[in-house]
Amino acid sequence: MQSMYYNSGGYYTGGSGGGSAWTDVNGVEDLMNLELFNTASYGTTYGGVPEAVFTHYDAQFTNIKYYNIVAAAWDSTCGGGVWWNSAKTYKNAITNELFLYTSAASYLRTQQASYLTNAQKNSQGLWNDGLTSSCTNNGQTTWTYNQIVIASGLSALYAATGSTNTALLTAAQKSIDATITHLTSGGILKETCDSSTGATKCDADQQLFKGLFMKHLQYYLDTANSASQNSKYAGFINAQASGVVHYATGSGYNVGSVWYAANAGGSIFSPKTQASGLEALNCAAKYASC
Repeated sequence: MQSMYYNSGGYYTGGSGGGSAWTDVNGVEDLMNLELFNTASYGTTYGGVPEAVFTHYDAQFTNIKYYNIVAAAWDSTCGGGVWWNSAKTYKNAITNELFLYTSAASYLRTQQASYLTNAQKNSQGLWNDGLTSSCTNNGQTTWTYNQIVIASGLSALYAATGSTNTALLTAAQKSIDATITHLTSGGILKETCDSSTGATKCDADQQLFKGLFMKHLQYYLDTANSASQNSKYAGFINAQASGVVHYATGSGYNVGSVWYAANAGGSIFSPKTQASGLEALNCAAKYASC
């Protein structure tokens, strides 16, 4: 990741490498998770760079500002949920799932009641990609990413409400298990756009989806806090890490987009696929069976 991000061409948002804000943030989050597993101290430095403590308040203020903008986009259209854009032309799964997860996780950190209220009213979220103007399934592609954030959100809500409502975990597992059944090849995650031979190509966003599935599976297990759940998914998690190491990793430890089979010319190597592979390994470091 360092060689891809820190170079003269630049990858971050606005650089020639085609970075975007949401993928940049995910990359930073992945590195922080890796450092946490390495028991790094976050007292005054991160990666050897001194932190100015007063800037943390600016970051917190910005986080709250953006959260409130999203919260204000919630209305009762199509049964309730936040809009995907300010023009209010589309409601989709991932926007509402992330709002659920962020709300529940924020309540766990702050105990502020408004976050829990928002999580609870958005817990009956969307599993499919999005809705038409008549509030019906738009029939678009089923991505791995959409199937897991509802699970991490429900698990966070489970923890936020006292870890007693196991129906939330039951619903979450339905989505996880369906993904494992229908969106894998040989037990390893495979997007519909993935191809070891290059017959199809995932776009820049889609290259990150499998890794995001693994990151939110990790978050699901964190808040489910269940030995039986850990055991249930350990083998699957191990298989993803194995796919990343044995199939996706190319020269120079660069990780490609195809995990399910050896690269036959179709795997894409990019900063987003590198971050995606790291997410799988982070999850395995914590929850794999070996």
